[in-house]
Amino acid sequence: MATKIDTKKVLRLSLIILLVAAFVLSAGLVRSRQKDVHCKSVNITIDESEGNFFVEQNDIMNMIHDKWGALVGKRMDAINMNVLETMIQNNPFILRAEVFSTIDGEVNIDVKQREPVLRIINSENQSFYIDKKGMFMPVSDKFASYVPVASGNIPDRYVDGSVVKNRNEIQSNTYNKTLLEQLFEVAMFTGNDGLWSAQFVQYYVNEAGDIELIPRVGNQRIILGDTQNMKEKFDKLLLFYQKGMKASDWNKYNTINLKFADQVVCTKN
Repeated sequence: MATKIDTKKVLRLSLIILLVAAFVLSAGLVRSRQKDVHCKSVNITIDESEGNFFVEQNDIMNMIHDKWGALVGKRMDAINMNVLETMIQNNPFILRAEVFSTIDGEVNIDVKQREPVLRIINSENQSFYIDKKGMFMPVSDKFASYVPVASGNIPDRYVDGSVVKNRNEIQSNTYNKTLLEQLFEVAMFTGNDGLWSAQFVQYYVNEAGDIELIPRVGNQRIILGDTQNMKEKFDKLLLFYQKGMKASDWNKYNTINLKFADQVVCTKN
């Protein structure tokens, strides 16, 4: 008995084979052509939309030149785009780099800078940033980001890595957060609130390890303590500003303490 041939399956399989063959042939032609194509330009685009200027085009070009010399004039197949991308991305001020080439000899480099949210000045006067993803980053000798500054009794030093070890645990009230994790949490909280980001640009860690907020308006120290129930503490402070403090009282108090449940405790000057 003759086997019935499924014409549709045969046609589908033939089409797949043709497409694969065309792709392989195209890739081979591109590689072959790249042997004859030389780099004619290096185009660098740096995202400065967040107002950060840690990295300039010359910095990227110098990094490339130190590793490979001038790219312009090199054969395109001699330029390893993946290695180039990894090298650029290893810069401590760069969050992400994308490197790709065109068939006519252009090397395009798109760079996204890291975004600091907090600057730490520790008890040894060492300074470093924490970025939006909780990663440590060094300060720059060419640009200073306008972010809140935390100083005082902060023993932590700059290291490679992140303050955020496990986000699920950090969101738990039972998690024993480090001081830098708490300062990062305060910076993210206030930075996402128009009122608090305008009011607080400096944090201080006192001898008891409590986080204090230094306001723009008023001479008082606002004692936050730790970040347990932080939203409730800021809600209390807002209510106190709105209901409990007159315009003439801005310089009346020395401290405003938010550490106690359901109340704001003040000391007068």
